[in-house]
Amino acid sequence: MVVGLAVAQLTDVVAAQLVSPEFIGDHLDHLGVPPTLRRLLSPIKATSSAGLLLGLLVPELGAVTAVGLIGYYGIAVGFHLRTHDSPVSAVPAALLGAAAAAALKKRFLPALAA
Repeated sequence: MVVGLAVAQLTDVVAAQLVSPEFIGDHLDHLGVPPTLRRLLSPIKATSSAGLLLGLLVPELGAVTAVGLIGYYGIAVGFHLRTHDSPVSAVPAALLGAAAAAALKKRFLPALAA
């Protein structure tokens, strides 16, 4: 699960580079994401991927990364709901946040308790 979430994060970073900047800009405009946050989205996803993978060796790092992703995706769901998007639009973010919570509970917290 941890590796899958890390791959999903990196895939999103790569996909963002392949999609037209206008499309992404329009989407983020619609969601009301401030410009100061926009430039942080890809670095957050890339570094969280590394944090998850390194967390397999250093559970404290994995736990902190998973908690950060839970917050990140919770905020993403909030942006979708605040703009009155169809709830279906928030499902990918909700699923990724749930995957981060599951990774925290099933992989990182037990490793910290050991």
